[in-house]
Amino acid sequence: MGENEATGQPAHSLRYTFRFEDGTSKEFAVQLDAESLSMIVPEKEHYPEWTRLSFSQCSNCPLKEAAHPRCPIAANLVDLIALFRDSLSYQTVDVEIASEARKYVKRTDLQSAVSSLIGLLMVTSGCPVMDKLRPMAWTHLPFATAQETLYRAIGMYLMAQYFVARDGGSPDWELGGLEKVYEEVRVV
Repeated sequence: MGENEATGQPAHSLRYTFRFEDGTSKEFAVQLDAESLSMIVPEKEHYPEWTRLSFSQCSNCPLKEAAHPRCPIAANLVDLIALFRDSLSYQTVDVEIASEARKYVKRTDLQSAVSSLIGLLMVTSGCPVMDKLRPMAWTHLPFATAQETLYRAIGMYLMAQYFVARDGGSPDWELGGLEKVYEEVRVV
């Protein structure tokens, strides 16, 4: 586990390194607050217009522009979009994702490599809809298949239901709540 350079608090970090066939490379580092798993992003002076909450607000977004002038997901994507603005999505890259615990390496097209990173940025952005998937960021599995993601999501949800039951609540063993979470995520 690393440390948040700005606050000195513990942080979980991942570094994506993209190596292109022409010999160039690009890096994108993600630091997550170790307690909340929120992405640690320095505030910017200026954001693109498309990050405004009202620019294209999701129909199920509970945020109000007065309190949240920017879409948290869009704001988190600004640096990533800038990094790859001159790249072609179909380019072949060797991507390496390194965390404190392990490394993942894959040769793939750029859009597939970036898609893995976008998923991580979305769930750690502070979007109230995507926040329900944030606990999965701790065990981020780049390039996961649909079956692997389903397994992790169901496992996480059932573990939460165990704690609900243990604490005297009514657990959702039928997984109706998880289905609702994914219906909301699809809208986003």
